[in-house]
Amino acid sequence: MSSHIENLSSDYIFSIIHEIESKVPVKDWVINGVYIWPILRLQLRPIIFEAGRQKSMKQIFFHQSDTSLANRSFSKILQFCKGFYNFPFRRILKQHDAVLFSDGCSLDCIDDIWSDKFFRLIEDQLNDQGYRALSISPFEISLKPLKSPLYNISIIGTGAEILTSLRIRFPFKRIHLEDYDTFIEILNRHKIPLQYFSYKEIFFKSYKISLIEKVFSLILNHINPSIAMIISYYHDLGFAFNRACKKLGIPTVEIQHGTQGGIHDAYNHWQQVPAHGYPELPSLFWTWSQEDALEIEKWGSKTHVAHRAFVGGNPTVEFWLSKNKTVQGYDKKIESLKQKMSANKNVIDILVTLQPVMAFQAYWDTLAQVIQHDFGNVRWWIRNHPTTVFGNKTEGLDKILSLKSNQVEIQESSRLPLGALLRNMDLHITVRSSTCLEAKFFGLKTLFISDLVQSEHPQFLKNGDGIIIVDKQSIIQYIKNFIPDKKRLDLAEPIRSVENLLEKISIVQ
Repeated sequence: MSSHIENLSSDYIFSIIHEIESKVPVKDWVINGVYIWPILRLQLRPIIFEAGRQKSMKQIFFHQSDTSLANRSFSKILQFCKGFYNFPFRRILKQHDAVLFSDGCSLDCIDDIWSDKFFRLIEDQLNDQGYRALSISPFEISLKPLKSPLYNISIIGTGAEILTSLRIRFPFKRIHLEDYDTFIEILNRHKIPLQYFSYKEIFFKSYKISLIEKVFSLILNHINPSIAMIISYYHDLGFAFNRACKKLGIPTVEIQHGTQGGIHDAYNHWQQVPAHGYPELPSLFWTWSQEDALEIEKWGSKTHVAHRAFVGGNPTVEFWLSKNKTVQGYDKKIESLKQKMSANKNVIDILVTLQPVMAFQAYWDTLAQVIQHDFGNVRWWIRNHPTTVFGNKTEGLDKILSLKSNQVEIQESSRLPLGALLRNMDLHITVRSSTCLEAKFFGLKTLFISDLVQSEHPQFLKNGDGIIIVDKQSIIQYIKNFIPDKKRLDLAEPIRSVENLLEKISIVQ
């Protein structure tokens, strides 16, 4: 495995984080009132990854020349003015009982209506409890129609970025963080680009977040919700949103959206946390399993209930394991697609979940060759990652997305709800997608075509829920010998997770 790929492993990332947190008092680092360590910690992975690709770094922090900053500021001002003109102030500033902050990517189309796949069931349950919810997103969602309005609040971040870009031109107050030199020394030893961790860079990063927080505080104070939920909290708007909620006494709940289980730096192995917790982090973490909750509780339980975990299950899996007309309708639709692809008996349906990461190209190219093998009894369902669908990011996927065969489906499998597909598949293949965890609920084994998951899902592999095969011929042989053995449990009704959540919140407040 190349050093570039090794830099993607959770073991490598956590080894650096552990070294920093064991030698440097990062929990005491505060700039512009913002605890800066959560922001720096969660920027390490993308910075290490981009550096490993030996390409010019993407704009993660404000690090450009004055000229480019001027041009960029002008572009942002135009963007802000347009967004401000279209911003639905009257609708979004009405009072609501709950605020649902979607990541804008976790969307499914069910019965020709788009909605956040995690919030769909939760919003219905909140309505049953008498809660009126407001849904927001960090960017514009062009998909229509939407089940509920999903308001774009990106102008908050754009406005803060404009003000921060202007503030960069003036001197800033000299700051000092304890043992920061040691921190820089550790980064330097691991060949992590240092320019993104200068005092100037982190000063203005924290300045931007503090500005966004102020706007969120004004909005939330007017809306007056009693609960806030968020998916993928670890971005500028998310940090600021959590801070504003904390200041106003609004509990924030982060809904698990993928792999956690001790291997994700946003949720696990926080060695240094203030006694009152980090205001940049959610109050409650809604997890899919007891194992995920326990990993968070290892550090969260030491924060005097500032950060705790709650087992709420996977809302979207609950829906697709239930017996209802929508689920049955999709079963019929997928069966019809199967018949068009191949009417032969004893056909194996394989779902491939893609990830648009250039480092994975060799794996996807190998799988493309496997798919071209004449199995005779295999239907391939290739599903794009949400960031590919919405952001048109197809790097490293050229060969596999250009496959043309009656046995290969790409368009429909990228549009159909993931749960609808999983319940109608026989095998799941991926490099390292967290879909493996959801596939398990539907009785599907996952074939990993890279060994990156060896350290990420050891128990998953040990339990026989997944297997690693990298060699092309070995993958072909495994598929030839594969015998489906699905043991799916259909639920009569979805679990009332929200009821349990509201009880949990009343306890920790």
